[in-house]
Amino acid sequence: MEHEISVCLSRNIPMAAGDAPDVAKVWGTKGEPKSLAYSTWKAIGRRHGEYRSKSAGPQDWNMALTVPLTKYLIAPWENTFQTSVPATLQNFETAFISHIQKFHDDFTKHLTAWGRDYDQPRRMLRRQLATRYRYVKSTQVETAHMVQQLQRGVSRQFKTKIRTAMAEAYIFIKNGSGMQTHQVAVPQFSLKF
Repeated sequence: MEHEISVCLSRNIPMAAGDAPDVAKVWGTKGEPKSLAYSTWKAIGRRHGEYRSKSAGPQDWNMALTVPLTKYLIAPWENTFQTSVPATLQNFETAFISHIQKFHDDFTKHLTAWGRDYDQPRRMLRRQLATRYRYVKSTQVETAHMVQQLQRGVSRQFKTKIRTAMAEAYIFIKNGSGMQTHQVAVPQFSLKF
């Protein structure tokens, strides 16, 4: 699974990085449908990529920059965490139960071979076997749930990581003045990727 994720990231991050500058260029290109007024653009930079204006509405550059990343990662990511992980856990559960059942069957055969009445130990073993089945099943379900929660947490961190990576560009916008800053900063976004 780690290999699947590593291969996916190493293959898809360069493609996402190639698409990200196009997302940023639109914000500063006059005449584009999503181009922004200089004052809105500057306010977004001062607020680290997030701003709500009356004219432009809510702006979240960090989230917009996650789109190219998630576009390439979503299918393999979902396949790994929604299919591969549960299948691996299910295979573990099946193998574990098979080994426990075999141990139980072998031990019961030995009890019979000894020729005595061991009803009480057999009942005790059956109860223990049922308890182990329930334990393994609940552990498998809990582990799958935990992995899904961790995966969602990692997905939420994409925006935070992008915000951190864009910090220099946001400082450049905040400290700059005039339209030249507006025109120079767009290539700065491209350099970040």
